[in-house]
Amino acid sequence: MFGRRGVGDTTPSRCPSIIVRQSSLDDGGDRYALAQDLVNFVNHALRDAMFRRDELPQDALRAFHVDYYIAQVNNGGHGQFAYNSRWDEPPLRDIGEGLAAIGLTEAIEIFKSFQTYAVLEPARFQRTLDGAGFGEIDPFVERLDQRFYAGVGKALGQALRQWIARLPSLRPLDDTHYREAMQDLPAQNPEYAVRKIAIAAEQEQRHAEDPIHQAIRFVCHVSPPGMRFEQLLSASPISSPDESVGGVGFRIVTDRGLATIYVMESRAVLWLEGEAKPRGKVPLAIVDAVLARQGLALSEAVKRGEL
Repeated sequence: MFGRRGVGDTTPSRCPSIIVRQSSLDDGGDRYALAQDLVNFVNHALRDAMFRRDELPQDALRAFHVDYYIAQVNNGGHGQFAYNSRWDEPPLRDIGEGLAAIGLTEAIEIFKSFQTYAVLEPARFQRTLDGAGFGEIDPFVERLDQRFYAGVGKALGQALRQWIARLPSLRPLDDTHYREAMQDLPAQNPEYAVRKIAIAAEQEQRHAEDPIHQAIRFVCHVSPPGMRFEQLLSASPISSPDESVGGVGFRIVTDRGLATIYVMESRAVLWLEGEAKPRGKVPLAIVDAVLARQGLALSEAVKRGEL
């Protein structure tokens, strides 16, 4: 994805600057504020402004993933980092290049040692990855964690801040202009409108093939006065007091406001937030029949509340 670009390259990109607050650079401020500003910028640029990775300053991605590495290891060790990062190549490359640019020798050694362990001890590494930082920790990984906790992690966080502050692509702004620049970032992407439409179409296609979304859409449609399903917020298992009946509660947004649809073995029930009685009660056999006409089916696990 990065081609042959090296650390610190200034290859022109569609989003050439890293927008941060001037106050995050001021002496005496929160030492994590600058890294957090950079994380906020990268997340906003990728998710909201719809830039692609190779359209951002590459040092922003390197700093972003070094910060991610620090946070993950501090929270749950290298096992959690491996699991949550899915051991994907782009973040690993970002971290390696970022650590090389920062130049903290022991941090580089720890990270390279973990990568070497993944290659030379694939079975042990797989157990580490599957464990996600819980249970019995491999002795080698535990030693790496302890070295990190003994001061390397803290020193790396400080060195990361200093490196970010020196980046030529950094664009510090006062609070007012910072907010304006962040709000205006989507408009700076000439592909924003096309990508937004494409992503919406792709998401709509996925939803059309998802039995849960289609079941929710149908229950909303037949619940008086006929509601439009807009967004699925969360899902959680539910059960009767004696645990004889299970199901799932889907927290959703409709054109009538927030609602919850309870899907159980015999029926689906829709409650609008704040109302004392349900708006709709639909036999699950009808829901199943509607889904069947679309070639879809709710799994038995969902009906039992096994998410």
